[in-house]
Amino acid sequence: MLEKFGWFYFLALIIVTVSNVVSVVLETFKAILITIFKKKSEIGLCVIEMVSFMLMMGITGQ
Repeated sequence: MLEKFGWFYFLALIIVTVSNVVSVVLETFKAILITIFKKKSEIGLCVIEMVSFMLMMGITGQ
């Protein structure tokens, strides 16, 4: 019985770790895109913010 709970917590820890790593990668990617498109337009920045927000909510499941 305890072994099943151990595996459950282990898998939950892996899922949380992967989602945190993905969110850090997305934030880094967003920062790179913002520095590239900063001179272009405010609409581009808004689109980048919306896409990254939607990806974060989809990946982390919030």
